[in-house]
Amino acid sequence: MLALEDSRLDLLARRLRGLAASRPGFALALCGEAGIGKSYSARALLQGCSSASFSTPATRPLASVLSALPRPKRYPAPLEGTLERLKRGETLEPKVVLEVLCTLLAALAPFVLYFEDLHEALPEQLEALSRLAERVSFLKGVALLSSSRILPPAPWETLPLERLSPIQSRELLEAEIFTSLPPDALEWIYIKAAGNPLYTLEFFRSLSRAGNA
Repeated sequence: MLALEDSRLDLLARRLRGLAASRPGFALALCGEAGIGKSYSARALLQGCSSASFSTPATRPLASVLSALPRPKRYPAPLEGTLERLKRGETLEPKVVLEVLCTLLAALAPFVLYFEDLHEALPEQLEALSRLAERVSFLKGVALLSSSRILPPAPWETLPLERLSPIQSRELLEAEIFTSLPPDALEWIYIKAAGNPLYTLEFFRSLSRAGNA
């Protein structure tokens, strides 16, 4: 089973592809328990999107994100001056960092900025990311994507990822090994993994190492 077979993920993929047509920006978090497939789905979405992207931990300060982002071929002179200040190691006010980051993202559009593990961000970092999410909705061709074990506050949109059904579990395993498994093995793996995609693969690999699959 490919993550993007989920109709909601397919709709999100179309929204991301729409960034190339200067569609309105948005901020969305893929939410769910550990191992449910958040990172896998995010990678699949980014790979299927024609827009450029940049991935970073959600715990990274926005000033550091700003310094690490790629540079467009052309951008306003004031932006260049601020980036040079950062390069020299100067500390900028959070409000200035937010303004400059939004300006840079707009210049990079179409562009997707992916923050991994939003649930690990400290309260002040989450607040800064939420302010950025609010601003991105006014930028054309720009999106924020994140993964999180908890539902982030507004203005983040959320897309909860769910456990696999027995049929989806079988399809995931068959896609992994390009063949079918005995019903008893499928049932054992499904019960052990409880529909969690990551655990489904791990229990299958455990069976394989033991020579049972």
